[in-house]
Amino acid sequence: MFPVLTNTSVKHATDLFFMDVVTVTPPWTRPIQIKDNHISEPAYTATYKNIVQDCIVLRHIAEIVQTGSSEGISKELQASPLYTMVSTYCRGDDDLEKLHQVWQELQSNVDHLLDKEMNKKTSNATALGVKQVLEKKEGLFRMHMMGKRVNYAARTVITPDPNIDVDEIGVPKAFALKLSYPVPVTPWNAEELRKMVINGPQVHPGACMLQNEDGSMTKLKPHDMKQRMAVAKRLLTPSDKENSTGLKVVYRHLCNGDIMLLNRQPTLHRPSIMAHRARILSTEKTFRLHYANCKSYNADFDGDEMNAHFPQSEISRSEGYNLVSVANHYLVPKDGTPLSGLIQDHVISGVKLTVRGKFFSRTDYQHLVFQALSQKNGYIKLMPPAIWKPKPLWSGKQVVSTIIINITPPGKKCINLNSKAKIGYKDWEKRRPRPWVAGGSYFKSPSEMSEAEVIIREGELLCGVLDKTHYGATTYGLVHCMNELYGGPSALSLLSCFSKVFGAYLQMEGFTLGVKDILVCKSADKKRNKVISRIREVRELLEAFYVSLSFR
Repeated sequence: MFPVLTNTSVKHATDLFFMDVVTVTPPWTRPIQIKDNHISEPAYTATYKNIVQDCIVLRHIAEIVQTGSSEGISKELQASPLYTMVSTYCRGDDDLEKLHQVWQELQSNVDHLLDKEMNKKTSNATALGVKQVLEKKEGLFRMHMMGKRVNYAARTVITPDPNIDVDEIGVPKAFALKLSYPVPVTPWNAEELRKMVINGPQVHPGACMLQNEDGSMTKLKPHDMKQRMAVAKRLLTPSDKENSTGLKVVYRHLCNGDIMLLNRQPTLHRPSIMAHRARILSTEKTFRLHYANCKSYNADFDGDEMNAHFPQSEISRSEGYNLVSVANHYLVPKDGTPLSGLIQDHVISGVKLTVRGKFFSRTDYQHLVFQALSQKNGYIKLMPPAIWKPKPLWSGKQVVSTIIINITPPGKKCINLNSKAKIGYKDWEKRRPRPWVAGGSYFKSPSEMSEAEVIIREGELLCGVLDKTHYGATTYGLVHCMNELYGGPSALSLLSCFSKVFGAYLQMEGFTLGVKDILVCKSADKKRNKVISRIREVRELLEAFYVSLSFR
């Protein structure tokens, strides 16, 4: 009857469904409550008390039932005050009915001990069950063990920003003025720290505090320039106090490039906490997050809030840059599939940019390339034009090729890739291909050399369009291959560059969709009406055949 009990070593397997004992929490977890000189026991203790009383009463009634009368009851039980309660207050006309009622009461109290919701009719309704003590935000784990308030942290609403890098987080200036990092003063950074000390706590980038060699703290006053100037001049001067060994430490503001741990609750998997590089935004009031990270955090922008933590040591900063960074979480630990990718408008822009026949002048070509590679330091390799006469023109595929070549790490060979696009070759055909005139052999597949076949050689996109297959959160696309060949930083850089160049191209050539574009055209409407008419005819035939209805 119960296959799950066949492997148990218990003599009577069904005994597993019954409880012999209940767990009792220590008394110090159930302290008495004193209010207005009145001592009261906690509601949780009252539940234990009810269980004990029910057990004693049940024992009384069980002895009466077994002996057949109250004469065989032991003297100890007869002397107990509960004996009177059993005979007087227990509901029921006979002993068996009283036994049943007490048994039900005991079951209700045990249920209440485990889960308050299982027994809502008890008189001790305020007592919490074990389930209520542990579960939800007010429970033992989340309230008293997990959720702790910490320093050097910030929390606010997140808003999307496709113009920052994927591994960046836009931080409001108000947060940057409050968050600080301790930097030891050395001859190599003294000049930079002097400027921060002079700026003070209200000018970014500045400093809010100075720690002397003996551990004492000097707070920089925002309205006292003389004090800040004096402190700045003595950064490298040893202190006159005794036991002043070590270095002075300046608590500087959060600056661009600092690593921050970003977290969105609930933290369900490892990518729910990732390290981002800070980008200080002077006019913003919210965190600015690139939408490509939404899948990692399971976030959207309908009012979600996120937490940012500022590491306070060089070891923790190193772990943030090298272990917990967004670049190291491009693949989800669950199954190794990509987490980050572009969607919607960027996909439309990517297809329109790389489609065959799209050309740009020198100005537009360089504008798109520099927009994508705005964070790159050093020389940018440009490509020769695809068309020289009557004027030099660069194709949209060359814009993407220039980005891929410049993103490839120095000393590494550029990527070679044969792949397919999500848009099939039939969607690009307006008419049948013309037959060969000057000889040659036909292609083995109609998709060969079409926009549905993506061919990249040494970083140059030679054929095909790049769509969601290659820069979305999909496997074996261009960004995924870059991650496998060159690592996470190169994949994230390519994704950031694509995001910027696609956004810039949409500003040059927009994409609109009106009501007219989604209305059914006349030819399609005629086909639809024919199908509906045919369905009605078939229905009438079936009705006539099965229900014996006459044709009309």
